[in-house]
This record gives sequence, structure tokens and C-alpha cells, in this order.
Amino acid sequence: MDLAESEGWAIISAHLSTAHENPTLLLAFALPVVFLLIGLTAKAHGRLRPTSFTSGVMFAGSNPDAWDSPEPIIHACLYYDKCPTREGLEAAAKLMMDFGNYRGTVVQTGSWPRRTWGWKEITVHVPDTISFIKVDGAKAAHEAVERIMIEDLPKVSDTQERRVEVDSRGDPLPLWHINVIENTAPGGESVVLVRNHHVIGDGVSLIGVIDHVMFTPEGEPLDVSGALQELKGGSGARPKKPSVFSLMGKALSGLVQVALVGVSPFDSKVSLNGPSEEKLKFGPRCFVHFPNVPLDLVKKLKDAAGVTVNDIMMCVTSGALRRHLTDRGTTPPGPLKLCALHLGFMTAPMAGGALQLRALLPIAMPRKITREQRFNEGLENVWGFASADMCVGISDIKETDSLSFIKDITTARLRAIEGVTTGLKGSLVPWVQLGLQNNLLPFVPTSVCKQLAGDVFGRHSVVFSNVPGPPMPVAFGGQVIKRMQMLFPNIIMQIGILSYQGSLMMNCVADARSCTPSELRAAFLAELRATCDAFGVNAPAKLQGIEAQCADLDAGRPLAA
Repeated sequence: MDLAESEGWAIISAHLSTAHENPTLLLAFALPVVFLLIGLTAKAHGRLRPTSFTSGVMFAGSNPDAWDSPEPIIHACLYYDKCPTREGLEAAAKLMMDFGNYRGTVVQTGSWPRRTWGWKEITVHVPDTISFIKVDGAKAAHEAVERIMIEDLPKVSDTQERRVEVDSRGDPLPLWHINVIENTAPGGESVVLVRNHHVIGDGVSLIGVIDHVMFTPEGEPLDVSGALQELKGGSGARPKKPSVFSLMGKALSGLVQVALVGVSPFDSKVSLNGPSEEKLKFGPRCFVHFPNVPLDLVKKLKDAAGVTVNDIMMCVTSGALRRHLTDRGTTPPGPLKLCALHLGFMTAPMAGGALQLRALLPIAMPRKITREQRFNEGLENVWGFASADMCVGISDIKETDSLSFIKDITTARLRAIEGVTTGLKGSLVPWVQLGLQNNLLPFVPTSVCKQLAGDVFGRHSVVFSNVPGPPMPVAFGGQVIKRMQMLFPNIIMQIGILSYQGSLMMNCVADARSCTPSELRAAFLAELRATCDAFGVNAPAKLQGIEAQCADLDAGRPLAA
């Protein structure tokens, strides 16, 4: 909390302590405060294009200081057979700068009683936004990604020639950077990390940048308007319009759930995010690259099970985490009772001492942005977290249990996850959270906001994110992208899935002390096989291909595709 903010809250407290005894005094105090809030907000908005509170607070720092975590940076990790040139990447960077957020920085426009931020345009010198390093081999390239992904963005220009033209500090740099890792080994894959501070926009917003900065392999303009539907499953039937009373009930339920998530039961203490006493202390991170999973295989599974693509991937991930924890010595929990299946957001410790691991799901809200608006209003953060049980605790299903009609563990887990996600789809939890974030938290002291973040993340084990990408091959920086990953180092394990060229490309960024990449990949492959067996999907060639990818990744060899 800064000085102005602390003094402001002290003044309010002093007045309120006496004003409650005199209604006239209370009114005389309240009205100026209301007009002050309106005036300050209008004044701030009149100077600069405003950010939402969600965006602004991520720029200012929303995490507790004790976490010692890096800036929230979304990484597009692009793999190439042939490394793009500086000239090609500078041309791509200039296209990125057609979007207002890419040629600006964020400044605070109000600190008390409402915290506000706005976009300030700066002079961007494109050469300073691109850095090159050379490595020898896939292992060295992977280690470079792991090192760069936890670094903060460069703050000022390091171009010595221009420093003498401005001042000793250099020019402020924008909130993004392109790091190029050129692999000089014969046949080696080079990597380009496009690093976007989360304040620029959420994952869905950034999808809107793709068809402006990426092209077909032949250099033609790209149209990825259908990409947002790539990972959506289900029947596609239009839901029935809810009644006013139904909406009111859901809103009230959502409000209660959002209010209570910070005091809900903690997840089970397992070795998933480092030593339990250091769970909320940012430690060494590893980037676990999973094999590419053909999207048509996942679609066969979702059709056979009657669920969504996201349900299938969440189920396979949940089972893989269960196998991983069991292999590392976690005591297998007892059977899961039916009553625990559909509690979703507020799951209590399950019957029989079962393992509980919950995920925070970032859910992006629908938005309508015209092509003319997208270069300014199109990049934004319009999303909220929903809490979801990963159903990792399902282990042994016995005839005597209330789930006796489900004999297969994988099927039981998928049905449990389907129940959780179906409940979330029908709720207003993300909307309520977003509304509170943008309309209530701006008036709450910074220290309280950070404590809220600590309370929520401290009770969860995973962030699970699934974002659609281009369904066709695309080029960026003048070269065709072989494959791509979406990386986001977080205080707890972050799992990211991105679709590209008909495959689901998945990774997790996790505490390096708590996982071994080869073991996680093996657990994932075993669970994918079990899921295919459970639903009668016969795909030996595809599974063999995934197994071969695991062997290549374990050996530090570039993937064939």
C-alpha cells in the first residue's frame, strides 16, 4: 500500500468512527466521497485509454511479496527447423505494433480511493525488442527456454548508441519481447519465445493477433476465425434461455462460491508443488514438454464417451497426475463416494481420506469486437477463475460402493470430471468473479488483494488452461512454425494446452524438485492408453507414434513433427 492509499484509508476510518453517531455528518461525508470517486475515475479515463482493474493489477503486481514470483508473462514458444532471421522477426514485430497495447506501457492514473491504470504510448525501437542467443543441441535449447521463461522482461533499452541520445537510463521498453534461441547443431530445432506480459491481453485476445502477424507458408494472409471453435465439444445445441429467477439464483450461488473459495479446505499435501512448507514460494521451475496428441484421436474419445475434448484432456491429465504421485510414494486414497462427484467448486475432503487436488480454470468471457476495434479494444483481459476438482482421488471402485455401476476407474474419473465441468458451464462463477475484480477490488487496499490471491492459490494445486490455435501450418518471422507451446510459469503447477495443425500440444511448468519430465510423460502415455481401452478406441499406430515422441523427448532429440 502506497503512502497516499494508507493516508486515505486512515482519514476514512477517522471520519467514520464519529460520523455514525450523526446521520447528517455521515451524509456530508459520504456525498463528497461518492463524487470524488466519480470525478477521479472520469479524470483518469479522460487522460489515457484505461485498462481494466484485472489488467492493471497484474501490471502493478497482484501476487503476495512472499511468493517472490516473476512477472506474469504468457509465452508463445515456437519451434522451427530453420531459424527466422532478424529482418523477418523485425517485420513481424512491426505488425504486432499495429495493436495499441504493443506500442505502449501501463502507468497508474489513480491510487486512492480507487486504483486505476491507463495505456501510455511510447516510442518503440524495434531492434531492442528482439534478442538472439546461439546454443548447440536440443538439450541446450530446452535449458535456455527454462532459464528465459522465469526472467522479468527487460525494462530499458540496452542499445548503447541510442543511450547517449536520451539519457543514462535508456528508453522504456514495451511490455513484450522476442527471444530467439538459434540451435547451431546439424538438424537442430531453433526456438522463438514471444513473451507477452499478461496485461497486454488474455489467451483468447492474443488469438486475435495471429491472423495479423502470421501467414500461410506461401506468405498469404491468414484467417483463423474458426480456430476458437477447434477445442469445443458437445452437441452444439443452443441452451435454453434461463428465467430471471434462475439467473438470480445462479448469481447468488456464484457470489457465495467466490466469497468462500479463499476459506475452502486445502488440497491434500502431496509432492506436486515443491516441499509443502514452500508451496507458495517460487522455486526452480522445469518445462515439461508432452508429446503431441492427434486431435482426431481425442475427438474419437470424446465421441465415444459423449463428453467434450476438454473433459478428455482433463481426465487424462488427472489420471497421469494420480499415477505420478503414486509412483513417487503418495499413499493411494480410498474409494470415492458418489456424493463427492458433483460438488465441483467447493469440494470438501472426500470420503475415505481420498486425495483432493483442485485446478483453477481460467475461463475467458465471450466478447464482440469488430475488426476496426480490435487494434485497441480487442486486446484485453476478460476472464475469471473457476475452481474445479481434478477427481484425482478416484482409485478403487468396488461392487459395494454407490458407484458399483461403473467398474472402470478411468470411466469413473471421466464421469466425475464431466459432472464438475457441466456444473461450471451452467454457473455464473467466472462472471461474478470478474465483476467483483473490476468493480469492488479497485477500492480494496493492495495488501488485502494480495492476501486474497494467496488464499486462493494456496488452496489449489494446478492451473489448467486450454487455448485453441491455428488449425493449419503458419509462418511467423518469415519461417514456418513446426510446432508451438503456450508457457506460463506460475506459483503452482501450470498446465497449458494449445491446438495447432490438428494436434494438441501440451506442457506443464512445474516445480523442478517435485517432478521428473520423463516420469510425467510416461504417466501421461499410460493414462492415454487406459482411456482408449476404457472407451474402445483402437488406435495402435497413433499411440505408438506418441510413445516414439516420448522417447525422443527423453533423449533430447527434436521431434519429427
